[in-house]
Amino acid sequence: MNHIIRLGTHAEKVYLQRATAWYNEVLINANLLDFTASSTSYLVFELGQRHKGFFIDPVTYAFALAPSHLMSKDSKGQERPKQTFLSLAKEYGLVDQSSTQIPHVDSSTLQDANLQQRFCFQVLAYQQRKVHDTLQANSDFISHAIGDVRPTRLVAPYFYLPQKDAGWSSINASLIRLSAEIAQKEFGRGVWGVICFDGLILDQNDLIDEICEQYGELPCEGYALWAADFDETRATLSQIRGLTRLVETLKEKRPDADILSMYAGYFTALLKWRGVSGISHGVGYGERRGIVPVVGGGIPPARYYLPPIHEEISIPELGSVARNYTTQQFEEEICECVICRELLRKGVQELIDQYMDTDTRKSSTGSRGFPTPTVYRMTKFHFLHNRHLELLRLEAAADLAPLTSPLLEAYGKFGPILGYSRVTFLEAWNKALQ
Repeated sequence: MNHIIRLGTHAEKVYLQRATAWYNEVLINANLLDFTASSTSYLVFELGQRHKGFFIDPVTYAFALAPSHLMSKDSKGQERPKQTFLSLAKEYGLVDQSSTQIPHVDSSTLQDANLQQRFCFQVLAYQQRKVHDTLQANSDFISHAIGDVRPTRLVAPYFYLPQKDAGWSSINASLIRLSAEIAQKEFGRGVWGVICFDGLILDQNDLIDEICEQYGELPCEGYALWAADFDETRATLSQIRGLTRLVETLKEKRPDADILSMYAGYFTALLKWRGVSGISHGVGYGERRGIVPVVGGGIPPARYYLPPIHEEISIPELGSVARNYTTQQFEEEICECVICRELLRKGVQELIDQYMDTDTRKSSTGSRGFPTPTVYRMTKFHFLHNRHLELLRLEAAADLAPLTSPLLEAYGKFGPILGYSRVTFLEAWNKALQ
């Protein structure tokens, strides 16, 4: 199972640098790369020295969203185009270099064959060359030989598929076909196709089958799935089964193609036995995402990833879960990661106290306690190590049986503590995998 970490901000680079044993590749949004080209490229180079590959999400879908999503306000409160997306629009050949406005793309815009050709080439060339060219431009400041720094895969331009298609599926298919030709001719390699769609489609088998029919015969090396706003722990049983159907059908049509999930958690990893070969997420978040907002969303709060239920709980809930455990029971039944093992040296209560440590800060309503920076670091490393351990167990298992039975055990054990409604997804996962 290919474990891919999506870099959200440069504040997260310490986790990528120190946890290289726990993941395989890094995924970078083109807007982050374009905004911080030198620092991001050097990080990629540094991780490459430790045998970690990278690839780039070209985020082309953003140019078909309502223009307001690509605007920001200046110091005077005036709206102006986000500079990173204006820069990308120029890089991708959507506007000329003198333009001051971000273009709005719709399916009719991309009917133009010349525009499609230019767009596909520019998007692929950006991914192929951006990091390498940036490193070469800064070679005087790099002590090691740079070599040929290229992404592990190229991603064809893609756009979001709403429930009512509006022509986007045929446009996306055309862009993948054209990108495959260009990539092979210009760079001697293949491309990946992104299937980005409204997660509510997973309730409708006919729409799932239409997607598979449209994408299943395309000349791409693999597929990257993005079910927008789909949440493994909040989805209905029919949606979870719909995701399983999508993966199975794509794999039947293209047994030679790999399937990655761009925003995924433990359930999607379990679909290894249905055809999924890799999952991507952020450092302790990013297992679900909608297509808006295009950038950011703020720093997620510190939460504790509870391994038996494969989901996060609040830090106070950790106290309720763990207070009656002995040290040995906690390590055997809750968590065996390196962070928790170290904290358990002084007992379970010490572990709880360390995770609940707060700083007092002033707010508009008075003083409040916030998790300390140390708590944020511990919870993120704790998450990364546990996800790594989960994927190791998944790889070692001969079939699904030893992985699905613990789901129901966790439902029975933690339902009374956290509330059965909080863990009902474990039952749904088990049913979907039968």
